[in-house]
Amino acid sequence: MMHLNELRQLIKQIPRIKLGIFPTPLEKWSRLQADLKRQGLILSKREDLSGFALGGNKVRQLEFLLGDALDQGANVIVHGGAVQSNYSRMLAAASAKLNLKCHLVLCRHYNQPEDQGNCLLTRLFGATVHWYEGPLGNKYELFKKELAGQLETSGKKPYLITYPNSEILGTIAFVDAALELWDQCNKIGIEPKILVTPAVGSTQSGLMLGLRLLGSKAMIIGFSPLREEFNVKQTIRESIEKAAKKLGTSNPTINEPIINETEFVGQGYAKITEDTIKSILKIAHLEGALLDPVYTGKAMAGLISYLDSKRIGSKENII
Repeated sequence: MMHLNELRQLIKQIPRIKLGIFPTPLEKWSRLQADLKRQGLILSKREDLSGFALGGNKVRQLEFLLGDALDQGANVIVHGGAVQSNYSRMLAAASAKLNLKCHLVLCRHYNQPEDQGNCLLTRLFGATVHWYEGPLGNKYELFKKELAGQLETSGKKPYLITYPNSEILGTIAFVDAALELWDQCNKIGIEPKILVTPAVGSTQSGLMLGLRLLGSKAMIIGFSPLREEFNVKQTIRESIEKAAKKLGTSNPTINEPIINETEFVGQGYAKITEDTIKSILKIAHLEGALLDPVYTGKAMAGLISYLDSKRIGSKENII
């Protein structure tokens, strides 16, 4: 078990640049609590209010990843995702702010619109887009690596955002978020017991590592938007081990099962489900907050299913 400030000092050793406005708010969603007839509180950690390029959880990760890129003298960033990737939108904006060229490989496999939303904003921020017809996965990552190699051959200094470094630094970013959350909960007299998050890697691994280092036994439930593209549970476990090593702290030896559900993915990544639509409407009507159909909407659908089936007790506080 580590003290909060001791862990913060370890995080400060990692290169980082300022992008977001932190801490993000921790809100009580009282109307949702009443609607679901729960005795325990429902709180929302509003990562959508992180204050950069329309917000989202990737802002935290980019502070560490682009800090690392600048520390290595990079002048070009290579990454990507699906056509409507939140990550790509924020990376394009951050690259513009830091005077870095940004090359993004966007996957057309998921049949998302290319003339609106995140894809439009990505190009508005000045990123160079390369199209990829296949799904996310190992072949996609190889395509990104080859692009980075071509940029290096042309005289650029590319920084490739890919596994495992992206997950290690992303995990550290969410160790920092865990400390932030822990501090907020202490101030309002609540011990985190159940955390629910959309996750394919570093969000969940960082929260797990941070809370376990602080001595918390909180249950952390991840809802994945992917089913087959990655081995998410293995990625989370490996990221915890590698991030602990990079921080220079002992690995808390997380032998517990990784709870990362895929049953709410529906027909696949970015394929909206009826339960997702219901969840988005519920939160919009009750709390005036917006969920997205790829990540947070499906995670909320999963949480509501957990509550309906009594897999989470009525008196438990949920974040």
